[in-house]
Amino acid sequence: AILATSIFFTAFVKDRNVGPDFSTTQPVLALRTPISNIAGLANFGRAVIGNLADTVPFYINLVSDYPLKRDLNVTLGIDASKIDDYNGDPANGVKYELLPDSDFTFPKTAGTISAGQRIDSFTVIFYKDKIDATSNYMLPITITDGSGTLISQNQSTIWFHAIGNPIAGSYNWEWIRWNAPDTTGEPTYDLDYSPALF
Repeated sequence: AILATSIFFTAFVKDRNVGPDFSTTQPVLALRTPISNIAGLANFGRAVIGNLADTVPFYINLVSDYPLKRDLNVTLGIDASKIDDYNGDPANGVKYELLPDSDFTFPKTAGTISAGQRIDSFTVIFYKDKIDATSNYMLPITITDGSGTLISQNQSTIWFHAIGNPIAGSYNWEWIRWNAPDTTGEPTYDLDYSPALF
């Protein structure tokens, strides 16, 4: 009986030495940032320009079981159609426009993941003092070409953005003091001050 039971259960146990078969999986290209990943809509809230350093490093990552045995050319770009897609979703209450060219520098848009490697590094530089603090801006940096390698659907874009503050801007402040509590008579103190508030 013991022998029959052992044979019965052995017939249903798969070979424990066989792991997942990655031989048919395709390499995928995705964007990443070094410390806390800010790529993809799932991490939209982490890609706020005002919360980031002026120079933001990021990289293209080749996600695969093994590195490639050949160089892989990759291209990034600013995909303005992503803004239209985002604004067109009624679930997104805040609407954005493209960040002006004068407010950032994107020095390198093409790179190469060398044979045997998995990444190539990029940066974007923001000029925060030039950004209009009253407007909602977006800079969707996207993998635009992977030389035939599959591009991730949900990690191929970093949605850099800045939400405008409706009360930001320059204001004139004026203080006037009267000696009488009902503000009658001539004011004794008058100050005009024009700071820039952001």
